Amino acid sequence: MNEKSSLLPITPNSEIRRTSIFTIAHSSFVLFSYLAIFFFLVHTVLLGHDFGLKKYINLNWLSPNPAPVVYDVIIVGGGPSSLLLASFLTGILPLSDFLPDSEFTNPASFTYPSVLVLESGTESISSLQSYVNDSGSDSDSDSLSFAVTEFDVPQLWEKIATDPKYQWPVTITYNEYLTIPIPTTTTSTTIGTYRQRTSPLLARLLGGCGLHNAMLYVTGTPGDFGSEWKEMERYYAGVRRMLEPRFVTDQGERASSLEEIFFEGCERTGERIDSKGFNDFDLGRARSGCGMYEFGIGRDGTRTSLASVLGSAIDEFKNGGGEGGSDGEGGSDGDGDSNSDSNNNNNNNNPYSNNPYSNNNPYSNSNSNRGSLAIITGATVSKVLFSGKEAIGVAYTTTTEKDSQKKALLKPHGEPSGLGTTDTNIEKRKRMRRVVVSAGAVMTPQVLSRSGIGPRGEVSNLEGVGRNLQDHPAVGVVLRWGDDGKDGENDEQNDEQNFEIYLEKVEAVRRGIEKKPNNSKMATPGFRAGAFFSSPFNSNSSNPDIQITLFPFIATEPHIHVHIPNDISKDSAAGYLIDKNQVLVTVALLKADARYIVVPSDNTNYPSIQIDKTVNLDNGDYFSKRDKKILSWGVKKVREVFDGSVVEEVHPGRKVEGGTALENFIEYNHFPNSHWVGTAARESVVGGDFHVHGTKNLYVVDASVFETIPNGNVHATVAASAMKAAEGFLLEMREGKNKNE
Repeated sequence: MNEKSSLLPITPNSEIRRTSIFTIAHSSFVLFSYLAIFFFLVHTVLLGHDFGLKKYINLNWLSPNPAPVVYDVIIVGGGPSSLLLASFLTGILPLSDFLPDSEFTNPASFTYPSVLVLESGTESISSLQSYVNDSGSDSDSDSLSFAVTEFDVPQLWEKIATDPKYQWPVTITYNEYLTIPIPTTTTSTTIGTYRQRTSPLLARLLGGCGLHNAMLYVTGTPGDFGSEWKEMERYYAGVRRMLEPRFVTDQGERASSLEEIFFEGCERTGERIDSKGFNDFDLGRARSGCGMYEFGIGRDGTRTSLASVLGSAIDEFKNGGGEGGSDGEGGSDGDGDSNSDSNNNNNNNNPYSNNPYSNNNPYSNSNSNRGSLAIITGATVSKVLFSGKEAIGVAYTTTTEKDSQKKALLKPHGEPSGLGTTDTNIEKRKRMRRVVVSAGAVMTPQVLSRSGIGPRGEVSNLEGVGRNLQDHPAVGVVLRWGDDGKDGENDEQNDEQNFEIYLEKVEAVRRGIEKKPNNSKMATPGFRAGAFFSSPFNSNSSNPDIQITLFPFIATEPHIHVHIPNDISKDSAAGYLIDKNQVLVTVALLKADARYIVVPSDNTNYPSIQIDKTVNLDNGDYFSKRDKKILSWGVKKVREVFDGSVVEEVHPGRKVEGGTALENFIEYNHFPNSHWVGTAARESVVGGDFHVHGTKNLYVVDASVFETIPNGNVHATVAASAMKAAEGFLLEMREGKNKNE
């Protein structure tokens, strides 16, 4: 035996054979296991099998350039419209529970589609964040640190709305004003450097503007929709069932005293006090007068948004609630309300209450035909992918791989629709192949333009893309109480105490310990009173043209903070603009002639906003002459209401009077309201079915499709429009066709 051989261990031949057999068997078992796992993943994701409510499974580890996962529906953007669509199209929320008269009734034989939502932002409420992150551990329902985020606390809306990390870095470029002049009847003074570029406050969150707005529930009016009002009224009723808006209590003695002065002034000037709020149009009532707003705030005191409704449904499934029984109509009675709950004595008629401790389980219908919902955050869509005129998917980048272009594709023609179906008859599986752009009125034209859709577009030449951007522009009237307007209610120590009280009440209501709603200070948005007036210059007699909102503390309103000069200090002549104890009254123009343009960028994933000077060639400014006359009238109306009271006007001040002086003040000092609509309007860009002209499989569902801006805050109308789209899509799918495919 040579030296090398002598170094080998001496083993009997029989043992060598047994070792080899064991090694081969073990290796075969391991290989078989890996292959089984591999084919299971492929079968689950690529072939459309999903056992229950599953998330997107990342297959990037398979190869450097893996084949993309395919879906029936891809939704660009994760805002209110997107989440409402995703909820209904997957069957997570039964449409008939919110639209009990719908022709779509969730039949057992129906197969819902697989849906992918791509959202550029990375933050959201806790339930959706947990679903996206999929940490694998169940949440502790006793932990308020998990259940309540800053997005849930109504009083924090101003903080979220102005936080750059929750916004798109989009700017509005105004005319080249270098100063803010405050002209009087005789002189003109300057208070600071004007911001030529300012932020439109565009939410970059999973939940979109529904997580940073002021939660006001204001519908459109019969005057907005004409012959289509009855149809829209039906969808507004469905949205009300989802969000359950309610009136909130006062925000302390100071706020109550201010509201009392306000309503006394309204009565003195002959304006109606509307105890029913601003959404009651029974018996031909018009929107007019002074009253209280309704808000999307749940009984537990947390923000109620379309994100929270979807999040609650997901929580129910994760906690085992999705396996309960119900009828085939979604477990509701004829009115869309859930069965009565012996533990619920709070007059809460909303079957989708955000109380996870309630014995009511509105999400308990066991839908074996439910579709799959995939949500990817940190995913910025650059463009829609086409084969000829047919949308086949999207290209996107992620926050972790910004230089790597990813693709998400629609299922090929004939591919069985829906994940999780047990139906073996492919002919009965309905298809709903479509890409839905739902990125909001500013970002949607950016995506469309980069996809070859717009003026001189290669895919579809649509001049209306990016044009017609509308808002409810506003000016602020700042008031002062007596000497300094302070009463100690707004200091940091009290805020900390208020937050502790708030969390205690959230838990008490959720556990059923407290039967009354959480009306603590942090459970309110910081204001609740307002008014709708008609000026002598109103061109639509059926709608008001001025909206007034009363903010007891100027610090509550985010827009004026973003748009005031950078160099103002509290000790300066204009320090009242940043004094949180001052009172602010905003005067908003409800139907402006003025328009903006969204200017797409080829170099970045976000556009810019510029004034459309072609609209008002008479003066070249943002406003038309009529716009400024209406807003001037609105400022004078505020003065009239508070005239003779203990409240003193400090900005613009009574010295700014007369037509020219007040109109100049308005031109230089207005600010956006971030109620953006109109950049992919019906007729010019999309049809009544939301389909983009000149394309196949491509749709737009968001505020972009509005031809004209609704009367008042737009969030409820955005949700109602999305509900209309969802119902239409589902009815088409039930018939097994996509007429625009």
